[in-house]
Amino acid sequence: EALLISLSIATAFALLALLVYALVVPDVSPPLEKRGNPSRADICQAFLVCSMYKSVLAQTRYTQLLLGTLFCTGASFGCVRVWIFSYGMLHFGISVQLTGVLMVTFFGASGLVVLVGSRFLPTKLGCDMLLWITVLFSTVCVVGPGVLATLCIGLMLGTVDAISGSFLNAMYFGQVSGKRRGELAAMHSLVSRLGNLLGLLVTTPVCVNWIAAYETTGKGTWLTPPMVQLVFDCLGIMMYYSARLCLRHQDKFGLFVLRTESEKPSEFGSSQAQNDDDSNSG
Repeated sequence: EALLISLSIATAFALLALLVYALVVPDVSPPLEKRGNPSRADICQAFLVCSMYKSVLAQTRYTQLLLGTLFCTGASFGCVRVWIFSYGMLHFGISVQLTGVLMVTFFGASGLVVLVGSRFLPTKLGCDMLLWITVLFSTVCVVGPGVLATLCIGLMLGTVDAISGSFLNAMYFGQVSGKRRGELAAMHSLVSRLGNLLGLLVTTPVCVNWIAAYETTGKGTWLTPPMVQLVFDCLGIMMYYSARLCLRHQDKFGLFVLRTESEKPSEFGSSQAQNDDDSNSG
């Protein structure tokens, strides 16, 4: 019952956010005279996930590895979504209400830590220093005892990891100029959701088997859901540091200047924007 109430409240907030978004954010769709009727092939291609593959291949290997890290991050989050309210409650001996309180506290603390950390840490240095912490949350949940303190320690480490997640997104979107960031945003949205889906699909049977063994024998299986999450975390860390160590020369973060429409470009700004466009076309 408590879980249904929590889901209802979350749904109400989501609908309210969508309503505010629809009322406040202006329509950015192209004008009617520039729109064309999609062909049957265009409609079919829109439903194919592999249609994004050509856009991924067009990016540098450095950007591809950053995108792979984001994929593993989404898969890791999908794992947590499955086991925190099932395996986590049984293994750590906590109730639904306490789990919900821990999750709300975790997300609130993560937002505060990101706000403070992004103020005092440079983007690339902060990501290089903190991304490895990603693996600590799942590691603590795997090797630690089945008590509440173990989960709390893992969540506290996860709040620090939230800083590296925000820095990673900034580095990814900073690889191209503003004109091409929509392309990266489309790939980011799709790849993150695919990773989330993979995490859900892989972790669910592991979680079900563990719970079935726990209810039968009082002891779960050797393979636990946090172990699956640990694999995705390790893969993401390997991709990121491989890119930073071997393909650092392809990093374009910080080369592009962001300008708003209200700003009047100076002579330097115009030449800088021209150089950005030339580099993109090249």
